[in-house]
Amino acid sequence: MTKKNPQVLIVDDNSTQRYVLTRLAEQAGYEFEEAQTAEEALEQLEREIPDVLISDVKLPQMDGFDLCRKLKANANTKKIPVILVTSMYYASEREAADTAKGKKRAKDCGALEMFPRGEAVEKLPALLQKLADKMK
Repeated sequence: MTKKNPQVLIVDDNSTQRYVLTRLAEQAGYEFEEAQTAEEALEQLEREIPDVLISDVKLPQMDGFDLCRKLKANANTKKIPVILVTSMYYASEREAADTAKGKKRAKDCGALEMFPRGEAVEKLPALLQKLADKMK
């Protein structure tokens, strides 16, 4: 069976945030699966490998940075582009340094990109579309 649309796994313990991320992914032409925790995501990844993974940074037990490190250390999942989304950093002048540190930490663990929540709504659809175009 061939895939019609690219697949994304969305990992977030907040149902409202998962809903927003799934709508953004749908707008970019993706089919999606959801997980509430990193552990649940890892179980799903044993069954099916998505084209992209979007994860909240702040998750119970294992955070998004650690999830990303695990994916990048596994031969079966290391090529999945990981996009981290967070409420921890905001694009304000006062916290610009913290945002830069968070983005560096995301790159260091192998993530393609990290967006503060507000930025994600603006920038995620275009990034997902760009990734989908590369898959064609």
